[in-house]
Amino acid sequence: MSPPVDAEPVRVVAFGSCRKQQFKQPIWAAVERLRPDLFAWLGDYVYCSKRIKHLTELESCYASAAASEGGLRSAARVIEGVWDDHDY
Repeated sequence: MSPPVDAEPVRVVAFGSCRKQQFKQPIWAAVERLRPDLFAWLGDYVYCSKRIKHLTELESCYASAAASEGGLRSAARVIEGVWDDHDY
């Protein structure tokens, strides 16, 4: 898919993986200082229990992870580029 004609060019790309949302996330301040145009998740966006019994448990893991990102999603395009074993 092509970007819209009036889309801003991507000049700064940041990426990360293996975020354990249950721990503090001080890295986000450093990422925000980079002012990336695009942030790509390269797998293990969340770490949930291996024995999820209800979809609400997985939804809770994703909500906790998103809350830890600070203002990243309002400042940059974010893509979940790779789905790994903990992402579903």
